[in-house]
Amino acid sequence: MLKLIAPSKIYADKIEAYHEAVRELVKKSNEEEGCIFYTVNQDINDPTIHYFLECWKDQAALDAHMKTDHFTRIVPTLGEFVEERLPGGCRMTEVEF
Repeated sequence: MLKLIAPSKIYADKIEAYHEAVRELVKKSNEEEGCIFYTVNQDINDPTIHYFLECWKDQAALDAHMKTDHFTRIVPTLGEFVEERLPGGCRMTEVEF
């Protein structure tokens, strides 16, 4: 499995619009073959901080996701909501026991 974390700081006055903008992306991404989960999460202490948390079956599933209509159409529009891309983004694989 391949997991990703992508943090961003959203403009305070654009949080609701951001939520609307990512709603379809989250819904359709979760319907993709190879998607284990795809969520957007809001920090409890700072509501402007949001994290995409994603889990994909493998790199091929992530590659396919990045070519979908919903990804290529919606993701380029998200920059208008983002005040700052935050450090801490990462790609991980699960240690399986």
